[in-house]
Amino acid sequence: MAAAPSLLPIPPMWLESTTSLELAQLLRSDVWRGKGVPHGDDGPVMLICGYLTGDPSLNAMAGWLGRIGHHPARAGLRWNVGCQGETVTRLEQRLEEIAEHHGRKVAIVGQSRGGVCARSLAIRRPDLVD
Repeated sequence: MAAAPSLLPIPPMWLESTTSLELAQLLRSDVWRGKGVPHGDDGPVMLICGYLTGDPSLNAMAGWLGRIGHHPARAGLRWNVGCQGETVTRLEQRLEEIAEHHGRKVAIVGQSRGGVCARSLAIRRPDLVD
């Protein structure tokens, strides 16, 4: 049986070489400087990295969130690999630590596979997730 054709075209590989240009454009943007962006109330935000990446992959986002009035917190993942269930259990422990430290619920931002983990945490622990 033949595979179904993709609904979305696959972008050409050369577009991967534009990441430096995209970063330069971001660093010049008003959003990066926090202009016109609603500021936070210093609430905690747990950042969960994507598959095959670790906490440092979200350094730029953590810095930006800190500048606009949030308190970014790392998930504590060196590499987001392994069994999803075990990863979410470890993240749940980290979520509890962050919530206890700040005395309030925690917003969660997940990138790629980290988003799936974030959704699982929100379902498991609605008492801790903002």
